[in-house]
Order: sequence, then C-alpha cells, then structure tokens
Amino acid sequence: MGVLLVDLDDTLIPDAAARDQAMSSMLGEFAATTPLAEVWRVARGEWQASGLRNAPALAGVSSWEALWTDFRATVPDPVMQLAGRDYQVRVWDRLLPEVDAATASARFRSIREELVHPFEWVPGALTSWAVTHDLWCVTNGSSWLQRHKLLLAGLGPAFREVVISGQVGAEKSERRFHDEVASRLARRGVAPVAVIGDSITSDGALAAALRVRHVQVQTGVDPSGDLKSIPST
Repeated sequence: MGVLLVDLDDTLIPDAAARDQAMSSMLGEFAATTPLAEVWRVARGEWQASGLRNAPALAGVSSWEALWTDFRATVPDPVMQLAGRDYQVRVWDRLLPEVDAATASARFRSIREELVHPFEWVPGALTSWAVTHDLWCVTNGSSWLQRHKLLLAGLGPAFREVVISGQVGAEKSERRFHDEVASRLARRGVAPVAVIGDSITSDGALAAALRVRHVQVQTGVDPSGDLKSIPST
C-alpha cells in the first residue's frame, strides 16, 4: 500500500485555537488582563532570546509549545534543560509577576494537556484511510511533545511511523527532513502517495520534495473527499 503522510497540529488536533484557549483560561484564573497578542509577543521574544531555537532537538518548536514542553524529557544536556526552564520562568515572571513561575508553568501544562483531542472527524477518517494506505505522521515539534500529544489524543496506534522535526534535527520544510522521510520510505520499500496537512510552507514543501500531491487541510475540516483521486499504491 502507498503511504499517506499526515500532519498533526491543526490538521488532526487543534493547535492555534487550543493555544489561545489555554492561555485565556490561565490568565483568567489569575485575574490577568494582558491581551493575547501581547502574551504571544512576549513568548516569542523570550524564545528567540533563549538561544534554544537552533538546537536540533528543538527544531520546529514554537514559542507557545516551548511553554508546556518538559525540557528534561526533551533534551539530554542539563545546560539546555536549565535554559528551557529559564525560558518558561521568564515568560511567567513577565505575564504573572505575582505568581510563582513553577506553579504557573505546571498549571499551564495541565490546562493545555486537557485541550489535546482530535477533531471530531479524525478517528473515523484515519480508520477509513488505513484500509487502503499506510499512515505516517510527519510533524514539527520536539519528539517528546509531539509523541505526548499523540498519546493524549489517542492517535498513536494509527501510525506505522512518526517522523518529528526535533528527532530529525530539521524542520519539515527543510531538505534534511525531506531526505529523512525519503530514506525511511526506501528502507521499508514503500512509496508516498500524498501529504495531508494545513501548511503550504511545511506540508507543501515536503510534498514537492517527494513529488506527490499536497492535500491542504482547512483546520477542523475532513479532507477525505479530496483523497478520492489519490492512488492506493
């Protein structure tokens, strides 16, 4: 069977909406009124200043994902683990200066975890797609966090392989990621037939590199109708 390469965030599970909902809940619990746009500006600035964005294990990790990443489970280097925790502390110290940063970090992770779930159409669609195709998940993020999301969403068993930017050390839009996916396909003796995902920049680039169709997903919408013309081999 041919392989469908499927994105995770904002394709199978909510990301941007869940991010905003989690932060709104967090701020509300502590009676903070900072606008979300300012929150994410602070997070982006601190993430850029952390020096961690270029670490291979954190390739493709966004500032908002870094806020609920377990850096001890993500990177083996104690110095990088400390830098990751320091990033989270700096963000919470700026957003909620009257709240202990460790308490804020743990609470935000808990809130965000509760919002990890598949879109309503996803379980049935994956079951249907698996009848005619092998399913691989291809996603940007840290290896720990993306696998944690798959576990929380109950989607892990659907995929024969999971390829994560933090594991590869390159983002999904980059050649190194494309080469890693192609190498894994070749080792298994299978061929890709399509990339399914919401992003033209990352999913579209992977599809172009593999010379297959990009089925662009509108977040929250089942793309199964667009797969009818996709061959099974």
